[in-house]
Amino acid sequence: MINVKTLGAVGDGVANDGPIIQQAINQAISAGGDTVLFPRGRYRYTAPLSVADGRNVHLVGEAGSAAAPQRGDGIPRDDSELVYDGSGAVAISLGSAQGITFQRLRLRYTAAFSGTLVKAGHGTTVARDARDLVFDSCAFEGPSSASVVLFDGNRSINLTFRDSVFRAAARAITGSVPSGTNHGQCNAVLIQRCSFEGTQQRPIVNPGQGWAIVACTFEHLTRPISSTAVQRDAGAVEMTEGAYCFGLTYEGNWHGDVGDVVNDSISTDYGAWLRIRPQGAQISGNYFGWGANNEHHGLGRAIEILGDGTGGVVISGNRIQTPTAIRVNGTGHSGYVIQGNHVTTRPGQSVHQGLESISTLVIQGNHQFP
Repeated sequence: MINVKTLGAVGDGVANDGPIIQQAINQAISAGGDTVLFPRGRYRYTAPLSVADGRNVHLVGEAGSAAAPQRGDGIPRDDSELVYDGSGAVAISLGSAQGITFQRLRLRYTAAFSGTLVKAGHGTTVARDARDLVFDSCAFEGPSSASVVLFDGNRSINLTFRDSVFRAAARAITGSVPSGTNHGQCNAVLIQRCSFEGTQQRPIVNPGQGWAIVACTFEHLTRPISSTAVQRDAGAVEMTEGAYCFGLTYEGNWHGDVGDVVNDSISTDYGAWLRIRPQGAQISGNYFGWGANNEHHGLGRAIEILGDGTGGVVISGNRIQTPTAIRVNGTGHSGYVIQGNHVTTRPGQSVHQGLESISTLVIQGNHQFP
C-alpha cells in the first residue's frame, strides 16, 4: 500500500499535492498493481492525473469519522477529497486502464474548470478499451457548471458505479458516441444505488449495450426552472440522434423534484424522464412523478421512444404520475409489452401517444391505462 502522506502530500486543500499523487500512481502502475491510500484530507492538484494504461490500481480514501461535523449532504467534513484546480480538459485520465478502483473518494472540480472530470476510453499510447473500472461510495461534484461532464466512458467495457453521488454539472455519465446504427462502444455498465442531483441536462447519455441502471435517484434541477429550453427539457436518460441502446435494464429508480415551477401553466411540457431508442429493454418497478403532491415537480412524460424500428421492450410494474405515460415517435416498432403499471395523469391529458405505430403490442393489467 502506498500512502500519499508518507510520500509528502499535505492534504490541506492549499498545497499542490498533484506531483506526489502522480508519483504514487506511477509507483502502483510500475508494480503491476497496488493500493494508493488517501488519508482524510483535501488533496488539491493543478495538473491532470493519469492512470492511463495502468492495471489493478486502487485509489482508496479514508472514511470520515462519526464525530466529525457534517456537511449539508450528511458527509463528514474530514473525508478524503481530490480537488482539481487546473485548466486541463480532462482532470483524471483512465485511457486503456484495466482493473482500476476508486473507493470512498470525493472527486471535485473548482469553478475555473471546464471539461471532463474523469475520462476512460482509449489511451494516447495504446488503442485499447478501458475496462473493469469500479467507483464505489464516491462523489463526483463541483460548482454548478453547464460545461462539465463528470464521467466519459466512450470506448469502455465493464464499468460499475455503486453507492455514489453525481451532482452539479452539465452531464453525469456519458456512454458511446453515436455512429449510425453501429452503436454500443460503452458496454456492460452497472449503475446501482446512485444519486443524480443538480445536472443542467439529462445526467445519463447514450447507454450502449448491456447497461443496468438500478435503484437510483434522479432529482436534479432542484432550483427554480427558468424559461430556457435546456432547463425545461430535463430528465434522467437520453439518446442523441442516431444512437440505439441494446439490452437496457432500468429498474427500481425514483424520479421527482425537478424544480419549483408552481407558477407555470399547467399545460407546459417539461420533457421526458427517459428518451431512448431501444432494441431490447426492461423498464420495471420505477416511480416517475413529482414531489410533495405537486404535479409541477414532474415532467411531461415518463418514457419517450425515439427514432424508428425499436423493439423487444417490456414496460411493467411502474408507478407513473406524469401528464403522459408513454409517447412513441417514428414508425416500424414491434414487440412491446405494457402491463401492470399504475398510471395517473392530469385531467384532460392523454395517457399514451403513438402506440398505433407498434406492431405486436400487448397491453394488459394496467390501472387507468385505456
